[in-house]
Amino acid sequence: MQRHLFPTNSWFIIFLIIIFVHAPSSASADDDERYLSCMKSFDCGNIKGVGYPLSGSDRPDYCGYPGFELGCSNQDPEITIMQLSYKLLGINNQSRTLNVSRTDYTENLCPTLLSNTSLNPNLLSSTSDHAEVTLYYGCPSPSPAGFSAQFTCNINDTGMMGYFTTVNLSVLSMSAPSLISYPTACNNSVKVPAHLSAIMPNLPDPNVAQLLEAISQGFELEWSANDSLCDTCKSSGGQCGYNQTTTSHFSPSLEMQHHLFPTMSWFIIFLIKTFVHAPSSAFANDDERYVNCSNSFDCGDIKGVGYPFWGSNRPDYCGYPELKLDCSDQDLEITIEKLTYKVLGIDNQTRTLSVARTDYAENICPTLILNTTWIPNLLNYTSDDQNITIYYGCPTQGAPTSTALPQFPCNINATEMTGYFTAFANLSDLGSSASNLTSYLASCKDSIKVPVRESAFQQILSTPTAAQLLGGLNQGFGLKWKASNNFCDTCQSSGGKCGYNQTTTAFTCYCKDQPQQFSCQQSPTDAQSPTNDQSSKPKICPPPTYTEAGSFLIEN
Repeated sequence: MQRHLFPTNSWFIIFLIIIFVHAPSSASADDDERYLSCMKSFDCGNIKGVGYPLSGSDRPDYCGYPGFELGCSNQDPEITIMQLSYKLLGINNQSRTLNVSRTDYTENLCPTLLSNTSLNPNLLSSTSDHAEVTLYYGCPSPSPAGFSAQFTCNINDTGMMGYFTTVNLSVLSMSAPSLISYPTACNNSVKVPAHLSAIMPNLPDPNVAQLLEAISQGFELEWSANDSLCDTCKSSGGQCGYNQTTTSHFSPSLEMQHHLFPTMSWFIIFLIKTFVHAPSSAFANDDERYVNCSNSFDCGDIKGVGYPFWGSNRPDYCGYPELKLDCSDQDLEITIEKLTYKVLGIDNQTRTLSVARTDYAENICPTLILNTTWIPNLLNYTSDDQNITIYYGCPTQGAPTSTALPQFPCNINATEMTGYFTAFANLSDLGSSASNLTSYLASCKDSIKVPVRESAFQQILSTPTAAQLLGGLNQGFGLKWKASNNFCDTCQSSGGKCGYNQTTTAFTCYCKDQPQQFSCQQSPTDAQSPTNDQSSKPKICPPPTYTEAGSFLIEN
């Protein structure tokens, strides 16, 4: 409070500054915060000195393009592109290229989720050293002669034989018709890029180990992110960045004026110390993290969202890593274990999210058939949630006629199939027909569980139709979070802002002057206590494994 105790001296100092300096107010300001932040580089493992258009770690999101945020996992830099995670193998700023490899194909050809490689064409494009490998999963046996090799997968506890070829099927004149028709009988196909130079050795003698090695060497992507504007910015002494509000390039410029008056600056400092005798912190701004975590996330009808969530103008240190929010067409969204959910509501009193799967927004035939998963010790179902089991790819012969197992048609990836769903967790409750139903459903290709609210569950039980199921899914379900809740209550009651320390992977209380462990009014005992809230840290369990077998095809 010292600066309020000397009003006469304060006015005197202001008078002297005006008389001696005659400089604009910005002349004695610090460098722009964004300029300083965007000067920092991203370092992880062997990849160092990463700048624009990439952000992450010490580089806030405004230092890079949306979709170009990097993470560091066990000293491996990673980037997520269109919800797929890639290991960053190298960056070439001269050619403006990234070398990346899909993390889900690190160890084998059988990833948990079968997802195509997709890019934002306005930001990323393939280079000339590019080949696409098409892998086919769940293929019938035996295969045509052209499929000379095979691999097996274990996906969803279903073992299948698969086959692959490294030859473009369309160039095979004699056997092409049968080879082209064969892959259509496979359940799924996935395109995975690789360096053409790495794929070439596979062509004469197809080999699974060589293919996996080629995929692990990654592929090259060229970025386009207002590069000429960035060159102009840097040549003028600025730092390149991206304005999240105007969705355009901006350049945090260096404020040079205060370097032009070094003698006068020292004279002003002398006057301040002489007349006010205040500690330097008396004039300092509030801690940047405290200020940033005071911001709330607003999107559409949902406003005022704070801890444990982050995103937009709330940096990642304001919330748990897994609880990032996005705003898509004024719809609040969250991605949990690679599945995107629309956030229907947030209740801070009960600490619950109301969410609905976006892939079931319009029909019950999503492109990817994925189970709903959550994060134990961080997100869990509420007591109001009930599961519906949906079966896909069921045989037409021996189809049941039970009203407890309604049928629906699906067209997924241009494949017509028959599906069923049931609200009965235990089919034995259906009596004498249970055995036949269980046997029949075991022959379906896929089954998943999707949660709904109890009220919707009861409506589906009474009126088991596909329309009723879709309506229930869009009403969403509840997820209760546990994110050091007691610590956050203590922090907020002491005037602090709750956050998360990415380095120590523990809760942090951001105070006006500096971060504390739990409270802005800590006692010496508290200050010395270790941050060891292991029970509140999320423990991410590995996703369930499932199997299929496949084929792959190279296309230049």
